[in-house]
Amino acid sequence: MRLIKVAASLQRLFDDYQQAFLSLSADAICNCYQLPCVITDADGRNEFIEYEALLTKFNQNCGKLAQMELQSVSFRFVSIAPINEQQFQVKLVWQLVLADKQLDVMFDYLCLQDDQEWRINTASVCG
Repeated sequence: MRLIKVAASLQRLFDDYQQAFLSLSADAICNCYQLPCVITDADGRNEFIEYEALLTKFNQNCGKLAQMELQSVSFRFVSIAPINEQQFQVKLVWQLVLADKQLDVMFDYLCLQDDQEWRINTASVCG
């Protein structure tokens, strides 16, 4: 029963994350993260301790997506695995439709529960 509740909560977290990217809202994207956090992507591995640094990173990402004319964003869960009661490993495939191409990217996430809210603590692009 607990896994079903957690899966529903993680679905809501990533629905919010998806909408934040679709809206190109760096602030809303940041609200899905728990600081400090680590993100490993095309920019390399970066640790973010302060909100302003994370906001700068996602403002840059949103700017790039706007330049590429982001049309839509969708995701599907590949796996959800408990580490303990407050930590889950989540693997997703994101599909970004841009003006001239479609990108499919797999990410691993470490999600943490704090005060009943789930947040992303670590995000890493796969391959």
